[in-house]
Amino acid sequence: MWNSKDVYRITQKNKNVEDSLKNTINEMIKSISNKYKDPFIYTWGFKVGNRGKQHGVFVLQNGRERWCWINTINTNSSALACLLNFINKNYKRKLYVDDFLENPIESCKYFNECIKKHPELFLPRNEVFKEMFFETQFTWNKSIISQLVILHTITKKHDIKFNIGIERGDPDDMFFGIDGVLLYSGSTGDDTVQFKNSHNGLLEFDGENYWFKYFKYYNSYRKLKKLIIDDDLKVFYFHNSQSNDLCGYSKHPSEGEKFRIHKSLLIDIMEHTDSLKIGSLLHEINQICFDKQIVFYIDTDNSGKNSIDRIIESKVDTVKFILNNPEDSDLLEIVTSFYEKFKTTP
Repeated sequence: MWNSKDVYRITQKNKNVEDSLKNTINEMIKSISNKYKDPFIYTWGFKVGNRGKQHGVFVLQNGRERWCWINTINTNSSALACLLNFINKNYKRKLYVDDFLENPIESCKYFNECIKKHPELFLPRNEVFKEMFFETQFTWNKSIISQLVILHTITKKHDIKFNIGIERGDPDDMFFGIDGVLLYSGSTGDDTVQFKNSHNGLLEFDGENYWFKYFKYYNSYRKLKKLIIDDDLKVFYFHNSQSNDLCGYSKHPSEGEKFRIHKSLLIDIMEHTDSLKIGSLLHEINQICFDKQIVFYIDTDNSGKNSIDRIIESKVDTVKFILNNPEDSDLLEIVTSFYEKFKTTP
């Protein structure tokens, strides 16, 4: 059985493998539709959303058409594993990790041929589609919850307000698989911030520079104003710089090429407080929804309040989390109250 770690191995080892699989998946994503009646309404197209002109698959949620996380199949290792397992279950010739490592071109060609023969895999009532839907939902929500934890921590100390990237949908997301989440302050996006979680990521502070183990810093980040790095224990808040002398990749004395940022760019270092508890509970809710195949989405509305409820929406069992104020002092109580009831309810 393929799993996400297997897929990660073959796509990280060979960029051509990643691109080949991604291109086929992008093509098939365009075929997702509400061809058979389904409680949700799926449409493919272009719409004006919170990121300007969005394109991809849209789903009816919270009374409006929202850019759907199913678009991220192309870069979701767990979702790609679903497709590889489908091939191994239904075809005499199987595909294994070594096939992609030793014969990448032939293996990609075979994968692409098999998947293109089965457009039904991308219809909402198909079991493989459902698997991929909940795999991408789980990953998508993990990212948003991580953002929430960061913002709940940082806004307690700094008088700033960021918008959480609840929806994406620009060409970089859809066609290039760029998963970086841009948080921005103000309608113009001038105060742009790149958030990344770097698990246990602080390598060291050598007196001049902070070194991080896993932070990926792309050239496109140079235009951003600030960086937020969460290493699970603390939140590091930096100014960004156009100069590679101040931030960028350098050779660490013992760890090889690592991300380095100069102390002069540091704004603050903050410890998590109740934000970690909020994040932990939301991750538990996300896991329960994944295990039970309950739709779980996070959105905003015009109420100005935070709420979380289990409802039947479009005839589907759904947990709806309305997040209008990430810095709200009552957020922990709201999430805790819901979780205590939800975890024991069938």
